[in-house]
Amino acid sequence: MIRQSKQLGPVEQFLTNADPGFRVLLGSALLERYIDEKRFDRAREFLNQLADDQDSFPYSDATRLIDALPPEREGDRQAIFSEALDSFTRHGGELYPMDGDFAIMVLRFSEKLPGSLVLQAIDQLLERAKAADEVQRNNGEQNLRVGISANKGDAYFDSQYEFRLFQLMPVLEQLDPSRAESLRRERSGVRAVLERYPRGLDSLGALSAKGESTGIVNIGTVDRDNSAEAAAEQLAFEISRRQREIEGEAEKNPRQALSDAMNLPIAHPMGPDFSRRLKTCLKSTCGWETKPTLERHWINWSRSRRSSTRKTPI
Repeated sequence: MIRQSKQLGPVEQFLTNADPGFRVLLGSALLERYIDEKRFDRAREFLNQLADDQDSFPYSDATRLIDALPPEREGDRQAIFSEALDSFTRHGGELYPMDGDFAIMVLRFSEKLPGSLVLQAIDQLLERAKAADEVQRNNGEQNLRVGISANKGDAYFDSQYEFRLFQLMPVLEQLDPSRAESLRRERSGVRAVLERYPRGLDSLGALSAKGESTGIVNIGTVDRDNSAEAAAEQLAFEISRRQREIEGEAEKNPRQALSDAMNLPIAHPMGPDFSRRLKTCLKSTCGWETKPTLERHWINWSRSRRSSTRKTPI
């Protein structure tokens, strides 16, 4: 709606008086419109407004704005990044990694910002990860690992700190090689994962050419024990990544994509009411006739759900 609107005045007036939650909901679209129109001063003002409306800084929106700034606005680029760093430092509740967080901003702009500023951001992220590990220990959650599944593989870490170290190591190696080497020696688990994925998230296929986080399928905590729940969580990571691969394949070869999708599990391991196979089939077959095949799949899936429901004790 906002992207197609010919006049932004009424939209701006409406959002000015709107509930902050609603303003955040539509804010990204309006900010993108400002960027498209190269109204960078207004975009900066609105970004600050979004930051005030939220409990955390709108890192993804800030990334889009920084990307669009022309070279002569280098000062704005540094200022926006500094505001993001300041917000992250003040909001101690941002404990756990997620797609599109402050660390992704660091990866995206590390080569375009002063090294001292980037190292300051890395220090804050690593300290926050230590705090997150302390919270988990205090809550009796020592059995949780951090897992990430991306387009080219999965990786698991014994702590939030080790994940952040793996994520930020490529930047740290560029800016402070001796410290990077020292940290690699201290953390054998990180060293082992970096041997498989030497460029961190980039080797996992989690970053686009611009360094944006576009290839992350799942990121979060996973039980480290051998329970059925832990196995199901890891299987869910793998299924999600395979689903993304098939959906990408559908653009070139939809029939093969459908065939591959039919090999996915009928039900999701962490939520039997949600069918990864059905969702992937639907996404993989847009634009060509597969209705009978999809109908057969739906019937089979529905029958399996009824069967499992009958077996579930009341």
